[in-house]
Amino acid sequence: MNFQRRRLLEASGVALAGLAGCADLDSDDGRSAGNGGQSSTAGEPLELDFGEGARFSNDSGVALSVELSNPRLLETVSVVRDGEIYVDSPESRPYFLFVTVRVANEGSSAIDPPRGLFFEAEGREVDGAAIRTQGQRYRDIGELAPGEGAEGTIAFPAPDGDGAGTVSLKFQVLLESPPARWTFDFADVPRETADLEKEGLGETATVRAGNHAYEFTPTAVRVTTAYTDGDGNEHTAPSGSTFVLVEARSENVGSEPVKLPNPYDVRLAADGSVYRGGQYKDAAERYEGQVDPYPPGESQAGVFLFDVPDAASSLTLQLAIGNQTFVTWPAEPGGG
Repeated sequence: MNFQRRRLLEASGVALAGLAGCADLDSDDGRSAGNGGQSSTAGEPLELDFGEGARFSNDSGVALSVELSNPRLLETVSVVRDGEIYVDSPESRPYFLFVTVRVANEGSSAIDPPRGLFFEAEGREVDGAAIRTQGQRYRDIGELAPGEGAEGTIAFPAPDGDGAGTVSLKFQVLLESPPARWTFDFADVPRETADLEKEGLGETATVRAGNHAYEFTPTAVRVTTAYTDGDGNEHTAPSGSTFVLVEARSENVGSEPVKLPNPYDVRLAADGSVYRGGQYKDAAERYEGQVDPYPPGESQAGVFLFDVPDAASSLTLQLAIGNQTFVTWPAEPGGG
C-alpha cells in the first residue's frame, strides 16, 4: 500500500446556520460523531488510503481539508513531564498506532477541527483512550482562522497481528456529509520495537523524548556479606541475606535539562521476587540520584545496594522507565 500518495476527495453537506464557529464540535472521545452511519442522514463513507485527504464543506462558508498520513506502530512512547522522561507501553496490547493528522481551514469562517476520530481493528472499535503528548496532540489544535492549517498526532492502542484497521472521521458540523475512512493492513505499517532487554552489563540504555534524553549504564555487580565504608564503619548483611552491589552511571545526553534515574528506579529481580535498593552507606561511592533535572552533559555515578536472600539466583537488574516498562540486564556477579 502506498502511504505517500496524496489525493483530496470532496464531502459536501447542507448549510447549517450558526454551527460554523462552534467551539466544541464533538465529545472528547468522538463516539457521538465517529461511527460512520450513526447519523440518520449520513451517506456512504469516503474510502481513503493514508496520505489521502477529504474536504468537508457546506454553503455557509465551512470548508476544511483533513489528511491522515505517516502511520506507525510504536511499542513504547516517551513523553516529558516536569523534566522527567516517562515511557508508556500498552497493558494488554503490544503496540500503539500513531497517525499524523493535517487540517486546513479553506473556508471563510473560523472553525475548530472535528474531534470525531476513532479506530477500528478487524471490525471492532478500539478503546479511544490514547497517548496524550502535550503540544503534539491533534486534540490540542484550537480554532483555525480562514487560511490557517495545523498538524497533530492521534494514537490508539493497537492489537497484535496483521489484520485490517480503519481510522474514521465524521465532521459533526456537516451532519449530512459522509464520514471519511482511512483503511489499512497492519502488515503494511512500519513497527518500531523498543530495545528493552540488554545482553550484559556495560550495555547502555538510552531513553529519549525529543530534545530530552539520558543514558543509563550498569557496569559491574559484586556480592558480599559485609563491606567497610569510607569512614571505616563496617556494614554486615542480616542473617540469611547477602549484599548485591551494582555499579552504574547515568548521563544527560540531550540538549535540555532532564531528571536522571534515581535509586528508586533501579531494582533487582531474583527467583520471581523484586528487590528495591537500600542506601549504600559509603557516601564517597553511593549513587545519590538527585530529584532535580541535570543540565545537558552532566552525569551521576555510584553504587546501588540490594539486600537479597543467600539462595537468590538468576539475578536481573531492572531500570523502571514507565508504568510496568523496564529495561533489563542479566546481573551476574563479577560482570563488567
